[in-house]
Amino acid sequence: WMHFPETFRLDGVEIKFFIGAINGSNQTEHDNMELRIQDEMVANNDIARLGSFIESYHNLTLKTIAMVKYVHDSDYDVMMKCDDDTFPRLDVIARVLEKRMSTDSLFMGHLKSDV
Repeated sequence: WMHFPETFRLDGVEIKFFIGAINGSNQTEHDNMELRIQDEMVANNDIARLGSFIESYHNLTLKTIAMVKYVHDSDYDVMMKCDDDTFPRLDVIARVLEKRMSTDSLFMGHLKSDV
């Protein structure tokens, strides 16, 4: 979806990719991953490093908590978390949020209850 700028280049919308600490299988792999992350950070300024956990599927809860803390500490008004296999229409989401921003606490999502 990042290849479709009309869906996310909106005033007041900032895209961040959150990455925890990297644990490569060896030092060379670790160093190469860190260099690639640093290059991306310099090129696009869209990565936030969260060093309080090792990046892994098993640490997704810790990652979500660290993301919420980052958003709170950075004084953002809204946070949207989505996986890399989704296609968020931020232009549509922004219009929905504009109508609901007077709500003090708002949680939007889909909860599957029949699983």
